[in-house]
Amino acid sequence: MRLSQQIAIQREAFAAALELTNTSGLEARDIRVVLSAATPGGELVTAAFGITDPELTGGLSGVDGAGTLPAGSSGEAAWTLIPSTELGGQDPSGLQYLVKANLFYKIGNVEFEVET
Repeated sequence: MRLSQQIAIQREAFAAALELTNTSGLEARDIRVVLSAATPGGELVTAAFGITDPELTGGLSGVDGAGTLPAGSSGEAAWTLIPSTELGGQDPSGLQYLVKANLFYKIGNVEFEVET
């Protein structure tokens, strides 16, 4: 997963993108991506972020569990994450949050799960 921001200003939205390349000889199908955000201590705070619907490019048709990616092709899903006011904290330097993606898909009859 690629995040477009290295530093943050309080309540500033940021972009997250997941690039996929299918090097298998078969179509990847049933593609689903689940984003999550947590504090460095592991507390999940995903619900405190507004997350836009993904923008899809390349051969990727979706990330909602029905997506496909043809053999030999690449695609990307990109989201914007918007922190709520409760995520600012009291520290003048701000707080850090860890964002990850869980990717689920099938190639042939084999199911895969990958965590970024």
